[in-house]
Amino acid sequence: MVEGKNIHTVANFVAEKLAPMENVRGTVTHFLLKKYKEDGDILKGKSKDKRLAITL
Repeated sequence: MVEGKNIHTVANFVAEKLAPMENVRGTVTHFLLKKYKEDGDILKGKSKDKRLAITL
């Protein structure tokens, strides 16, 4: 299990440390995301939005 500050940190770790290892045939990455809404209701509590914009 790997934990990173952001998506880029995790991606760099996988690309630079795991993928080059001799016995690694492939990797699969799953992300556990923070809940901002539940059943259509915005969760209470103000926190600064730290999400990164994703573009393809």
